Amino acid sequence: MWALNCSKFQQIKPNLRVVKTIIKGTGSHLPERVIENSFFLNRQFMDENGVVNPKPVEEIIAKLQAITGIKSRRYISEKGDSVPLMAAAAQTPLLMRY
Repeated sequence: MWALNCSKFQQIKPNLRVVKTIIKGTGSHLPERVIENSFFLNRQFMDENGVVNPKPVEEIIAKLQAITGIKSRRYISEKGDSVPLMAAAAQTPLLMRY
């Protein structure tokens, strides 16, 4: 099927060179610091003009969760660096055997 799609694509763009690539693995690594939605209960939500939203914070958080499905977020520490996360994520596919 890929070859069929590839040839159709070359008919549309005849001068484009198609490179065939196989992704044999992927990796991920999450930061340890978890921030739940309840963290935002003592915060103020403002519009683009800096005006505080008059709705209750609980209502805003519930609406955002309903829209996005996000219940918590993960962050690196304040003094952290994302490089160790990337290195740990890269280790996973390198250690897998295919």
